[in-house]
Amino acid sequence: AAPIDIENIPDGVSTKEYIAMEAVQAEVKRRFATFLRSFKEAQTSEAKYAQVIQTMCNSNGQSLEVSYTDLSSEQPTIAMWLADQPSAMLALLHVAAFDVVLGMYENYNLIHDQIFVRVSELPITDNLRDMRQAHLNMLVRVSGVVTRRSNVFPQLKMVYFDCTACGALNGPFVQNTESEAKPNACVECQKRGPFIINQELTVYRNYQKITLQESPGSVPPGRL
Repeated sequence: AAPIDIENIPDGVSTKEYIAMEAVQAEVKRRFATFLRSFKEAQTSEAKYAQVIQTMCNSNGQSLEVSYTDLSSEQPTIAMWLADQPSAMLALLHVAAFDVVLGMYENYNLIHDQIFVRVSELPITDNLRDMRQAHLNMLVRVSGVVTRRSNVFPQLKMVYFDCTACGALNGPFVQNTESEAKPNACVECQKRGPFIINQELTVYRNYQKITLQESPGSVPPGRL
């Protein structure tokens, strides 16, 4: 697809709605892929993230660490949206990163079916006690002590359903953290269920909860 201007969001359209547009998503992925292939630090002439990807793949990894500082210097719009809408943006960056990896190692999908972009060097660090409702669903940087960690549980990622009325397979449905993915009606018999999850085809991801507490040295005197 030809490059498009995504800097100017139309009046009456929220950032979240704008990012959900297919053409905008394609441009975000194109720009991020270009960034990964071509970004160079001032003191070197070599592509930084091509080397990072090579190191990751040499160890059969799937976590690609990307500096927010690097991204904001080359692609400020993407960096700004990443801070404001991290869930939607990271989903796009994961896909673009995987495409870049496959361009370098065409059979890497036999090792992993996804690459995860991990953002580092966010310029502002927030205090845990300053977290408010405005920080919800935003990309934030905090420090603290992990006081509790749950077991790793399976979480639905790509869901298929079997219609109990006619046996037809419905899906796939992409499951996110905001809403439950479920068919409204069977694609074959048009009945509204009941449906059961097809365990063989459904794809899961790992899920874990952690509890953070302020570091003892960071708590002001006389405060809990």
